[in-house]
Amino acid sequence: CVGFHNYRYFLSCLLFMWSGLLYAVVMNAEVFIIILKEGVTLHSVLLLLIPWIMLVSGKVSARAFAFAFIADTCV
Repeated sequence: CVGFHNYRYFLSCLLFMWSGLLYAVVMNAEVFIIILKEGVTLHSVLLLLIPWIMLVSGKVSARAFAFAFIADTCV
């Protein structure tokens, strides 16, 4: 619950979170552009959404997992 006297802090928090998200999107845009140029497949979508399950099930290599995990963590 945001009280009347807390609006300034709440809106400041939203602004800082939004700017951090924008920074992360800009920094990781290259990764997603490369993935889109290679073609969007079910495998690539699942790798970005659930990298741990893909690694444990043996569907991806450790290198591909690390790449996807870093991209997901930054976004």
